[in-house]
Amino acid sequence: ESDQFEDMMLVDLVDVYRNLPAKLLHFIKRVYDTHNFSYILKTDDDTFVDVLQVTRALSYFEGVTPSLWVWSSFKEMWPVAWAGKWGERYYRALSYPPFPCGAGYVISKGVAQFLATTADKFLYTGFQGEDVAMGIWLAGVNPTRFSGEWTDNDSHVCGWVGDDVCHPMGCNKAQLSVMDMYHTWNLYKQCGNMCLCL
Repeated sequence: ESDQFEDMMLVDLVDVYRNLPAKLLHFIKRVYDTHNFSYILKTDDDTFVDVLQVTRALSYFEGVTPSLWVWSSFKEMWPVAWAGKWGERYYRALSYPPFPCGAGYVISKGVAQFLATTADKFLYTGFQGEDVAMGIWLAGVNPTRFSGEWTDNDSHVCGWVGDDVCHPMGCNKAQLSVMDMYHTWNLYKQCGNMCLCL
């Protein structure tokens, strides 16, 4: 696939869960150094994204946002776990700063610039997940957080979903098996909606 479409980036890391924060920073730096863009969308490979809805929603941001912003569903006051898969070895607070849900978020070019040109020189990447790491990294610059759903001139703008519940007006559908992904794609092609035919 990489040879045919040139749509994969390989980084010099062991591909394990604990290296996701480092992998994310590598990706952002590479994109920043090699592409002209206005924002970056990050999602998980078990998530279906309604690209048309997201593109429509991003037009809402044009000209009305500061240079540093993140758009997602945010976890707030999320307790730090000390054991298990998500056991935190290095962050020593009782809860994390607000962080975007890993199933889908968009960062502005200004946030990408901060992460790619400044933050990669001093940010610690050993946190237990890329989503909590993003929250920790951005806490110091306090970007504007856009969350939930908006109404702009009575037209709906989708909102990001972080759980396995399907929201008909969501930007994404998360935590899908391979078969769920096929089913969601077929439903979307048939009805233009990830969850149901209206």
